Amino acid sequence: MIARQLDETDFNSADLILVMDKNNLRDAKRMAPDKKAADKVKLVYSLTPDKEDHVVADPWYTGDFSTTYADLSEALPHWLEYLKKKLK
Repeated sequence: MIARQLDETDFNSADLILVMDKNNLRDAKRMAPDKKAADKVKLVYSLTPDKEDHVVADPWYTGDFSTTYADLSEALPHWLEYLKKKLK
């Protein structure tokens, strides 16, 4: 897998786009082709109790991949539960 910028096909094919910080949230929503697509963009921590505004530090800049991994390991199970409930 390689990193790349979001594009319109991502908004068309995805039901949900998770981002790691508020700058990514703002930028991704701006890139969305319409409001419905923009509403698919969420902060990865937005479902984590008492940490809804927490941001994941970008390891590209910090070099700290273990903290990023730990943060995502904490936040993503909440999304998994949310999605399981939606699919029922």
